[in-house]
Amino acid sequence: MPNNLAQKTLKSVSEKTDKRTLIWLWMFISKYFSAIPIGSYGMPGMIEKIQKALYEIHPAIIEQQRQANLLEASFYTWIKDDIEQLAWLTEKLINFTNPSTPILQSMHNNRDYVIGLLDLANSTTIINYDSRAINEYIIKSRQSKKELVHQIKNEWEKHNNEKKVLEWFNDKKEPVRLEAGWHVFKKQFSNLAQHRAEFTNYQELLYVFDSNNVPTIDRLYFLSSAKKRCSKLKNKEKYKGEKVQCNVEISPSAANKLKKLSAKHQLSQAAVIEILLNKEYETNTFIPEALGSVRKYCGRRRSV
Repeated sequence: MPNNLAQKTLKSVSEKTDKRTLIWLWMFISKYFSAIPIGSYGMPGMIEKIQKALYEIHPAIIEQQRQANLLEASFYTWIKDDIEQLAWLTEKLINFTNPSTPILQSMHNNRDYVIGLLDLANSTTIINYDSRAINEYIIKSRQSKKELVHQIKNEWEKHNNEKKVLEWFNDKKEPVRLEAGWHVFKKQFSNLAQHRAEFTNYQELLYVFDSNNVPTIDRLYFLSSAKKRCSKLKNKEKYKGEKVQCNVEISPSAANKLKKLSAKHQLSQAAVIEILLNKEYETNTFIPEALGSVRKYCGRRRSV
């Protein structure tokens, strides 16, 4: 190791070194120089072990990889201290970076660990000696890292939006929503409903949709159908024990209008009829008006 660059690298690692750089150094050495023991992250003596490890690693590797892979903090502002987001990102990045056993064993479900995995992504131990080659490598690597971060950010937002579509079911005060959802699920996703029990909570429902990569458009259709079913179940429960069967024949035109009103207000056809009947009974408006029109028409026909 050249003395001047070695001393510069070693001096940069101390108790005052920022946490992000320490995590990246620890992960980088753990993955690419596993023969050099530096222990678990955060253990006593870790900094001294990293310093000793740097004596055995060509400083150009460290410096070039640091410049090529550690993007500005502004690229990571979208990563929050959110347990669900961090868990999703951790799993995603572990699959992508293929980290060493010490990194997996020292896994922390926190923001620093996730950013450390992003810093580790796309890294290598190849050294460039020509200044032009070094600059080109750093520029290309940083651009590639930016694209990777942007891609993962988009994938997270897509996942998060798909999850939000189904949040309507996450209401413990209205278990009827899950009941309605299961009824619709069996019809719309019969292949997925086979050999599984009815949903008992929101997390079970969400897991089935996520693990089977159900598209957003299908989730929206499922949600719409479940809401209609839920409305029917609520009305049925509301008037339970108060209903009598009443079979009537109406014109196709009237039946079509009834169907449209039912869909528009997400009510059963029986509920629409009952609302209209109760309103007419209270106001006595439309039937007399309709009868008046009929009588006038019949009167004109007789006078002709």
